[in-house]
Amino acid sequence: MTGAASGVGRGTATAFVAAGARTVLAVREVAAGERATVAMSGAIEVRELDLANELARLGRRIAASAVRRILNAAGIDPASRRTGPTW
Repeated sequence: MTGAASGVGRGTATAFVAAGARTVLAVREVAAGERATVAMSGAIEVRELDLANELARLGRRIAASAVRRILNAAGIDPASRRTGPTW
């Protein structure tokens, strides 16, 4: 699940884990993802994923896996816009 370190994504990830789903938190900042898991207990993994750079690679990995559902809750906070060649 993208965007699972905060906001709607975090709330949804918490609900998925509580329902017994094996949940992968795909986050830009691993430390933020790990902080989000403190209140969760169950089958949780935190993986670094910057969608701006890795969306195609993510699609290939999902296609080759046993993933049954994916939820994209990542967003961009206009107040913290990054700059660079991908933005």
